[in-house]
Formats: sequence, C-alpha cells, structure tokens
Amino acid sequence: MRFFLVILLSFFSLTSVRAYAPDHYLGFSASSMGFGGYYKYGFNTPNTFWSRVEMRASWEHFGPTAQDIVLGDDTTFEMDGITYEIGLESDVAGVAFDFYPFRRGSVFHLTFGGYYTNYLFNTHAWIKDTQTFDVGAQTLTVDGRVDAYGEIEWDSPIAPYLGFGLSGTLFSGVTLGFDLGVLYTGSPDINLTYSGTVDNGGTPVDIHTLINEDDIRAQTKEIEDDLMAVEYLPVIRLSLGVRF
Repeated sequence: MRFFLVILLSFFSLTSVRAYAPDHYLGFSASSMGFGGYYKYGFNTPNTFWSRVEMRASWEHFGPTAQDIVLGDDTTFEMDGITYEIGLESDVAGVAFDFYPFRRGSVFHLTFGGYYTNYLFNTHAWIKDTQTFDVGAQTLTVDGRVDAYGEIEWDSPIAPYLGFGLSGTLFSGVTLGFDLGVLYTGSPDINLTYSGTVDNGGTPVDIHTLINEDDIRAQTKEIEDDLMAVEYLPVIRLSLGVRF
C-alpha cells in the first residue's frame, strides 16, 4: 500500500494541474455486485491533490428479481446425480475515490475505497434413491431422499476495494464508465443442515440418527477450505450517468 501511494504522489508531482469547476454526476450501474445507482462529485480545489480526485457514493443490489433476469427463472441444475437450487442476495454500498494520474477529465483513473457488503448465498441440494454421499468421514446411502441446505455468508462487512477504470463523455454531459477491480470480503462462513432418510443395514432411519454435529462441522470445514479463494471477489462494472 505504501508503494502504491508513492506511485500516486509521483504522478501528481510530475504532472501540472489546472483548476476545475466542481462536477456532479448521477447515474446507473450494472456490475458483478448487482444493479444500482451512484452519485459522483469532482472537487474544486485547483493545484492540490484533490483536483485530480472524484468521490463516488454508490449502492447496488442483487436479489430474486435481478437473479431471474440474469440466470433465468430456473435456477435449478443437476450434477453427478445431485440436484442443486441456488439463490443469491446482496447489498453493497460505500464510497470510493477515482484518482486521475494525468488530470481530471482524462479517461483513465485508479480507484480505491471501501464498501459495506451483505452477501447471502443460499443452496439447496437433494439426492434420491440408493445413491451415496459423504458427510464428514462418513459415507451414507440414501433411502428415499436426503436434502442439504446451506447458507454462505462473508465475515467482513466492510470490504476494501482497489481497481482501475475508463470513463468519458459521450454527448451533452452523458458519461459512460467501465471499472475493473477486486473487493476483499474475508473468508466465507457456512451453515449446513441435512434432512431425510438413509439406509442403516437395510432399515430406513432418519439421517440425524447416524450423523452428529462433529460430522457436520467436518463437512462444513471442508467446504470452507475449498472456498478460501473467494476472499477476493472480482468486480466488473458498467455505468451510465449524466454530468450537471
């Protein structure tokens, strides 16, 4: 981070700065975090660091309605004999700063900021008949049907963001922007539950008679380890706004 700040200050010291009137922007955005809107403000502080900076406050949401638009009405799929149903809800709001290393009003900018994130990923999987599956160290055989329910949440409500982007004016103050970056959300936490009937030596029994909390914790830990790379979420955003 210190190296990054040095680079920014070097650009600032080597490039002349001219005065800009304050700019205000309102617009809409579509990104990997959802759909929403933003307000952006360009500072009127000539010959200072802030003359190259625009502050952006934004909010984006992804929920059942948007999910149908992106994924279609059917969010159920089958893989290796297991049927999955998925759902995602997210609210992301925060403040970021666009830094223009050459001058404000140019196309290229660097972005840093922080967001409040509320991600909830729901999964429902079920398996039928005589198929086998693992819970922790146990291998169980389905007698009828077994359902597994999972909730995945990320443990860092405040997520730092770092990225870069391109922005420009199309016509009459209408602006178009493209941003690419990464959001650090921390490691995911998983809540996993089961229900259904399994085979116990030829006798159907409730699954909870053969598994215990230690088995579920072991299975949960295995999934969390597989998802460690999801601490960093890539962000792609397209925005359309108007300057006034």
